[in-house]
Amino acid sequence: MGEREGFVRKAIALLVLALAPVAGAQLKGSLSIRGEPTSVQRAGLSVTAVSADPNSMGLAIDIGGAPSMDALGDLSNWVHLEDVGGLTGWGNDAVVDGVGWSLSIQTVGASWLSEAAIYLDDAVDPDESGVIFTPGTGDFAAGTGTYASGGMLDLTDNGIADVPLPDGLLRIETFEHSDNYPDAMDAEYLNGATLYVSVHPEPATIVLLALGIAGVGTRRRPPR
Repeated sequence: MGEREGFVRKAIALLVLALAPVAGAQLKGSLSIRGEPTSVQRAGLSVTAVSADPNSMGLAIDIGGAPSMDALGDLSNWVHLEDVGGLTGWGNDAVVDGVGWSLSIQTVGASWLSEAAIYLDDAVDPDESGVIFTPGTGDFAAGTGTYASGGMLDLTDNGIADVPLPDGLLRIETFEHSDNYPDAMDAEYLNGATLYVSVHPEPATIVLLALGIAGVGTRRRPPR
């Protein structure tokens, strides 16, 4: 196979996996279900609450320095478990309902920016039916690229089910759609690379919170 033909085939294969340039469509088109995931855990990351109300909270997760290595589920991949339930105070009732990103990627050698992807799921049964997105979709080139979602993207608005976290842990895995260097780094998320997740409690928890607030509002004054 000639070099040009190989390039064309690679581009076509990635276009099948790739997403439309519009951020919302990009998220929807990236969802996929594949084999068994890895179970590696890495050190803690910097997490900041960026927004909050009684029924929802936004978290910013710094993944700067994370490598993008092998195909989805490979044991060499970088994986992190974030205690979202503990951070929000909702424990096992935490549910991810939106994602966003603002990050820069630098590739290694012949790897393309369009090959680096991120997979989010629960940690109890990460069956790869969670959320998969490719920040550099359509960027069929090596080098450095900066990408942003343009805000928090609602999962259900993009045809993707919310992600319940049965033990409160969010599982984050970085991987390559096309692995150029097995068991070695194909790309790296540069300093300041940030993932955003929007989280809400299960409906039953929201009802209890509402009842608690209502109870406070209707409490009678003690007699004088």
